[in-house]
Amino acid sequence: MQGIFDPRWVYHHRDTVESAALATIRITRPNNEVEIEWEPDSGDVLMPETYVLYEGTARWQPKSQPTKRDFLQDTANFQRVLVQVSIEKMEQYRKEHPIPGVDMLVRPNDRIELVVNTPNTDSEGSAVYVWGNATSSNPWHHTFKCQENMKQA
Repeated sequence: MQGIFDPRWVYHHRDTVESAALATIRITRPNNEVEIEWEPDSGDVLMPETYVLYEGTARWQPKSQPTKRDFLQDTANFQRVLVQVSIEKMEQYRKEHPIPGVDMLVRPNDRIELVVNTPNTDSEGSAVYVWGNATSSNPWHHTFKCQENMKQA
């Protein structure tokens, strides 16, 4: 039985939603398989490689929902942010930049950095960490629920 919507309905709106993607972001994940190394002769610290899971356009939308965490007198303020990425653009990026052996799906704790935001350059360099993917069963885009730690900003 066909529902009330034409099967192409969800795809019809994707271009409209994509037109709101005015920022450029970079989604990264550290390689947790490699430990941080210290070179005693040079004093250099060798950090693990960071994988780029996506770099391209997105919609970055802070949600006016600040929260505070207080743990043993270590107070941190957080700001919730929604980052929305075109499903087609993310699939295209994965095809063009495969990372063998790496799950390229965006997971909790992946880092998203706002690289370019021409309408508001003051926000460039902002970074958030993914809590989860709130994409619906009628997906117009990936919707990543994120949190910005104001101490790390």
